[in-house]
Amino acid sequence: MTRVPTFIVVMFTITLFLFWISPGFCRDIRVPVDSYPPFHIFPPDGGPPYGETIAVIRAVVARVNQNAADDLSLNYTRDTPFKRCLALMRSGRADLIGSLLDKEDRRDYMILLKYKANSNKVFIQRRNDSRPIHQFDDLKGLTVGTVLGYQYFSAFDTSESIVKDPARNLSLSLAKLEAGRCDVVICTQSEWLSLTRNPMIQARFRQSQFRYEQPNPVYLGISRKSWLAEKPYIDVFRNTVSDMFQSGEFIRVISRFYESYTP
Repeated sequence: MTRVPTFIVVMFTITLFLFWISPGFCRDIRVPVDSYPPFHIFPPDGGPPYGETIAVIRAVVARVNQNAADDLSLNYTRDTPFKRCLALMRSGRADLIGSLLDKEDRRDYMILLKYKANSNKVFIQRRNDSRPIHQFDDLKGLTVGTVLGYQYFSAFDTSESIVKDPARNLSLSLAKLEAGRCDVVICTQSEWLSLTRNPMIQARFRQSQFRYEQPNPVYLGISRKSWLAEKPYIDVFRNTVSDMFQSGEFIRVISRFYESYTP
């Protein structure tokens, strides 16, 4: 059998590497996505997801492609539970994720890039529940419906006097609330405003007076085991997200999404 000279193997390997890192080389960015309206929405026809966070991610990648003359594309998972999404990011089997708070150990396995200054939280009650919830302390002793794996705000997440009842998604939490299996449900203000466009939701539920409005930034996350965490990509993503945040571009992207969004 004829042996290939070592220097040819080395040169072939270097050529492949240079082609792999060169501008214009098309690469898929793996994005794990759960069902989380209005942030991540899966159309019934099986098409790609859309939503507030998806609009942000698309805008960032489009700007990176424009600035770096690159050809990065997005490849989404299909309705993956959020805890599974985090596991994929931790292992490096996914590259980029959105709608994150800076909680627990997420910075250990992700690089966090801020794109939204705040994420207000509201509490939802049954329409016929007259229980007053005017302040945080009124939640003590109650069972609050949450979404599995989600973090909300520090005082709530760490409270031992509030019983958290996680479900796979917000729809299941609201079903539990309607059935009397929990006392209230927590969600983002954006989620609630989206839900209230549905008259059936307005007829069944109402928002409590207390809501959390303290600074609570929202981030994109890049897996530290992803090729996106390597130079030059991480520098391009950092600079792009920072520029878009400082210029108010993310506010405009999100506003355009809601202008055309129909639940």
